[in-house]
This record gives sequence, structure tokens and C-alpha cells, in this order.
Amino acid sequence: MILNHIGIFCQLSYRLRKKQLRGEKTREKIVKTSLKLFSEKGYDKVTLDEIVKKRHIKRVILPTLFSEIGYFFSKIHRSR
Repeated sequence: MILNHIGIFCQLSYRLRKKQLRGEKTREKIVKTSLKLFSEKGYDKVTLDEIVKKRHIKRVILPTLFSEIGYFFSKIHRSR
């Protein structure tokens, strides 16, 4: 019975880590897309809607990936 619980815990842990890695990859893709748009149009001319449209994601996912919009812009700034 204990081995069964350990197996379930390992599966859940693996799934959680896999989900975290997908989130990290998505964040990095969004940052790269943002930087590309900024270089093409200028920082002050790009909207979040453009970034979302270019990445083919829903805008509601941004707060999930970047806990606050300030964090999003700090990631962008550090990547420049």
C-alpha cells in the first residue's frame, strides 16, 4: 500500500514538473516574441493584444504565466 502511494506521488510530481516546464517554455516564447515586436515597432507602440495574437494564446493566460504585469515587463527588460 505504501508503494502504491509513493507511485501516485511520483506520477503527480512528474506531471506537475512537466506542466511547469511547459509554462517556462511558453514564457520564454512570449518574451522572445515581445522583443521581436519591440525591435520592429518600438517599445511604446506594441500592445499586449499584439503579443498575444502573434503567439496564438489567450490573453487570460498572461497573469498565470507572469504573476503580475510588472514581472512580465521586468523579464522583457532583462532580456534586452
